[in-house]
Amino acid sequence: MHFTPNDAPIKLHGLTKDFRRLPEGFHETLNHAAATVSSGLSAGGRVRFATDSKKIEVSVFLCPYDRLRIFTLSGQTGCAVYLNERYIGVYAPQNDGDTDYSFVIDNNEGYSEITILLPIYTTVKEMDISIEDDANIREAKPYKITKPVVFYGSSITNGVAVTSPHNTYPELLSRKYGFDYYNYGLAGGCRGELAVADHINKIDMTMLIYGYDHNAFNAEELEERHARFFKRIREVHPDLPILILSKPDFGNDHVNNALRRDVIYRTYSEAQREGDTNVYFLDGSYAYGNRTIKDSTVDGIHPTDESFARFAELLSPLFDLIFEKLNIQ
Repeated sequence: MHFTPNDAPIKLHGLTKDFRRLPEGFHETLNHAAATVSSGLSAGGRVRFATDSKKIEVSVFLCPYDRLRIFTLSGQTGCAVYLNERYIGVYAPQNDGDTDYSFVIDNNEGYSEITILLPIYTTVKEMDISIEDDANIREAKPYKITKPVVFYGSSITNGVAVTSPHNTYPELLSRKYGFDYYNYGLAGGCRGELAVADHINKIDMTMLIYGYDHNAFNAEELEERHARFFKRIREVHPDLPILILSKPDFGNDHVNNALRRDVIYRTYSEAQREGDTNVYFLDGSYAYGNRTIKDSTVDGIHPTDESFARFAELLSPLFDLIFEKLNIQ
């Protein structure tokens, strides 16, 4: 039997039905980088279902892509697979430029939950999922926290340079706490546009993680847009927990990055002064601890898998606090 991620009981999470993060046509409202590349990526997309089929064959068809030198092929184009919440591997094309590949998931555990994490820096065009003719299939159990957590940020939020989709910090936190999520890490194109805020405002979400400053041209642009974006979200979601982050590669340019961080901190502090008790701030300059940027990143900007895991650890106490406030156990 053959299925696609748009066929019940298979569910596609975090993306539109055509495997995009933002709807077709929406890109016309964005800056060039977001419009031409990042809004159409499948980062954060997950396909989930349950089956007793002993073999599940998955065929993935990608849109054409240009390889980024800082990525492994599995990181940029691969699908990571979980069987009953246990990681079993990442599957990718054999050669650079290949746009289709297949893999088989072996299941000897009876009815099993399958989660397929979609590629970080390509767009899935189609996916075909085949199970044995005498097998059964049903929906996966819902996430523990069904109202999604929304992440908005740069290529770091996107997950650029991870070796597998299961190593992005949004995915690490999702597995730890059991929440559904959207990854709006618009690589190269996170510019604080109000159109994105308006799109996010349509989501009935649990919280927003707002890691925007890397793609601002300068501190002046950030000053113009950062608090404006925050206030646009607050107009629709006055009580939503919002966690604001600053960039982690602080040491690359202490002076300018300090100016940027000051802008971001002002958004947070002014909201607090106005009585906002649901806004939080994490200073990204502490993200790498005592490790150098060279040791913590692939290219001086994009974190290694180990650094992404550290991000998740640093964010966890704030997530614990927020979920406790929301009475989410």
